[in-house]
Amino acid sequence: MVIRAAPLELTGRRLMLRPLNAGDFDGWRDVRHRCREWLVKWEPRPAPGHADPSE
Repeated sequence: MVIRAAPLELTGRRLMLRPLNAGDFDGWRDVRHRCREWLVKWEPRPAPGHADPSE
């Protein structure tokens, strides 16, 4: 028996949410840098000695 997971996408009239993939990195990094002041309060702090993942 094969059990298939439901697709990991939520689709609406104007928006589609899906998991990130490697091709999203440049866009994610650009948004993260532009909105850094607002986003920093919502993101987890990096572990000591670990670099910022967008750099």
